[in-house]
Amino acid sequence: MTKSFVCLFTSKFDFMRYIVLPFLVFLMAFQVQGQWTPVNTGGQDILNSVFFTNANTGYAAGVNGTILKTTNGGGTWTRLNQGDSTGLNSVFFTSPDTGVVAGDNGTILKTIDGGQTWNLITVLLAHDLSGVFFTDSQTGYAVGGQNADPWGMAGDFLKTVDGGETWASISNGYSYPLYSLYFTSKDTGYAGSYEGEILKTTNGGISYTVTAVVDTPQIMSLYFINNDTGYATGEYWSPLSGLPESKIIKTIDGGTTWNVVYDNGFSTLWTLFFTSARTGFAAGDEGVIVKTNDYGKTWYRLNAVNGNIYSLYFTSHDTGFAVGENIGGDSAIVLKTMNGGGFPAGISSKKTPSGILSIYPNPASNVVTLQIPETGLITILDMTGRPLMEFEANPPYTRFDVNSLSTGAYLLLFKNVKTVLEEKFMKN
Repeated sequence: MTKSFVCLFTSKFDFMRYIVLPFLVFLMAFQVQGQWTPVNTGGQDILNSVFFTNANTGYAAGVNGTILKTTNGGGTWTRLNQGDSTGLNSVFFTSPDTGVVAGDNGTILKTIDGGQTWNLITVLLAHDLSGVFFTDSQTGYAVGGQNADPWGMAGDFLKTVDGGETWASISNGYSYPLYSLYFTSKDTGYAGSYEGEILKTTNGGISYTVTAVVDTPQIMSLYFINNDTGYATGEYWSPLSGLPESKIIKTIDGGTTWNVVYDNGFSTLWTLFFTSARTGFAAGDEGVIVKTNDYGKTWYRLNAVNGNIYSLYFTSHDTGFAVGENIGGDSAIVLKTMNGGGFPAGISSKKTPSGILSIYPNPASNVVTLQIPETGLITILDMTGRPLMEFEANPPYTRFDVNSLSTGAYLLLFKNVKTVLEEKFMKN
């Protein structure tokens, strides 16, 4: 599981998005407050990454060397003393007690006692590290680089095979900063770069292929739900507005091709997290949190939160955490949801149709009849989330032919502006 991958090499505060901030805040004032509850951390330092080892125990890391810990499901947080004020950007634990934090100036810290003490690991580079990821207790990766004068650009891809005690470069001369990474196995993983390229290795970093993604020159976050299917958030500078815009892209062929599944407009999306193959979240600036529950086919905004979100982590389908900074940029925020992120913006509670969603016959051989009292869009998906059919449904009955479907199980997804429902049916 991943986590938060923050662009460190171009300061968040330097982006031109703040030109439109007052307008966005004005719009947010008209949205119903979402189901994300602020948690008092007892500190002011901005947080860049959050990671939980179980439902109760979690860690967050941020600027000025901040590392926080909770042991009661995010109810309260305690600052851990690690003796360094370097900015920290990514946290990952391989067990309840053993974890690594990566940050600026090549900083890597390791604990083996649940954060009571931290060991500073010497890495021979002065570049900032933006992400760290372990595939098992011994094998881990970190990415980073530099994007600043007078030395120009450089990318860093590091690997450890001894639990983070020592790190070796596997960058192979890659020229651009790397902002994000995700591994699907010990040897197969991906890293996203400043230049809109996604690096893939299938041999633990000995070599990698580079795939350019159109119109997404900065890959901020990566998340894979299986060996073939993954998502990324990317930021690009619109040639029309001259402002940064953000997209979510998806691959279903192990990173060979990527297609846009969501355009978020001017708000940068910094982080991704999926609770299942079907349900995922992305979050970023100006309080934007978006959710999909149809395998990334469509995304809707949840009710606004007051802050820029840099990292998400869910401990269950319903319980999740978001960390970052408040809109003013002068203090940390930790937010918690216990109902799967809440409801779409402008809807304060779950809406259901005035009748029931029923499919018959089920199992079916040739034709299926759907009874539904509201107009909506029907999508038929296979059990991997691949859409197969799509059509409008109008009350009271909609019939559709399933002769083209192979024998097996399928998911029927019904959606309109206020409702998302699903039912499984079988084809004989």
